Amino acid sequence: MLANTFVALGMKNKQISLGMWKNHIVHFNGKQGKVVDWIDGTDRFLVEFKNSKFKWIDKRLIVWK
Repeated sequence: MLANTFVALGMKNKQISLGMWKNHIVHFNGKQGKVVDWIDGTDRFLVEFKNSKFKWIDKRLIVWK
């Protein structure tokens, strides 16, 4: 049930501050990736994609699985 909450509502600020974003599987533009970093105080996450590329993405654009 908790995973469904991420998809429907996105990652909540309290969940972010607790570190629940670490190694979380996400989707962006139809590509699956893993969250590897976050800048404290922002809404941007560093996502590593399967082709070993990294991209900073705003949390509102990420589908949390």
